[in-house]
Parts: sequence; C-alpha cells; structure tokens
Amino acid sequence: MNNKLEAYIDYNCPYCFRAYKALKKITPKFKELEIEWVPCEAHPRPDTYGPHSDLCARGYFLCRDTGGDVSAYNDLMYDARFKDRIDIEDADALAGYISGLIDTAKFKEALASGKYLPELKANNNLVWGELKLEAIPSFRAGDGWLCSVPGEMIPESRLEGFLTEHFKSA
Repeated sequence: MNNKLEAYIDYNCPYCFRAYKALKKITPKFKELEIEWVPCEAHPRPDTYGPHSDLCARGYFLCRDTGGDVSAYNDLMYDARFKDRIDIEDADALAGYISGLIDTAKFKEALASGKYLPELKANNNLVWGELKLEAIPSFRAGDGWLCSVPGEMIPESRLEGFLTEHFKSA
C-alpha cells in the first residue's frame, strides 16, 4: 500500500486553508501517511486576482530543500494570510514572519534571485495544464482523487473518508 498523499494547495486560498486545518486534525489517525505538498497558485500571475501567493510557495521550496519543518512553514503561511493578515506579496514582511524557522537572508536571496520560479511554474503547469484540475485543494492517493470544484469546500468528512479508503489507519 502506498503511503503518499499528494496535496495540491495555494496559501491564498481559503478553501485550501480549511482543508489544511482538517488534514492536520485527521492525519494523526494515519501513522504512516506521508504528505507531499504541491504548492501552486489558484490565480497565477499575470492574473490580477490577489494577493498572489507566489512568494509563499517559493519559500516552501526553500524550506523543503534546506531540511526545514514544512508543516511549521505551512502553519506560518496560512497564519500570515488568514490570521494575522500580513502582506504575503511583501518579501520583507514574510521574511520577518518566518524568521524563527528559515534563515531570513537565504529566504530573501531565494526570492530575489528567482531560484524557485521554475519549480512554481512547473507546479502551476502540472495542476492546471497536465492534470487539468478544476480547483484546489485537491488530493491524490495513488490512482484515487479527491478534487475540489470551483466555489465549494471539501467537507472534513469527505477528506477523512478519502484517507480511510486509501490509507491504513493506526
């Protein structure tokens, strides 16, 4: 049995935020579950819908690549956007917000250099071009999918049922 859940999320999406909170609540029941986060943008630039979450997603890649705690990073990004309502399009504001988790100089350099832009663009292309998802959050476990539809939440009960169907519980 495969233990990997792919989670397609956007740090600016309120539906993704709610699904993320539900997933954190549910996943302790599935001890061997690995989550592969696939941050993407629901409204990639040049779309004018905002704020854009590209800096948050690119920071995720840095956190992951430097061995940081990606769960703590995800918590911080969703708190930044939905709890503390900081400007997630401001690299300095984000750097200050995550200063206890990631080296702020490395964070700012990664954003300024565009280091993770290709990875973000690849994720956006994967989600909207190759997979042709209608909306996020969406989840994949092997060949199974739990996909959002535009403007609707994935209820916690459906998410838990999907995990139960695809993963062995503790």
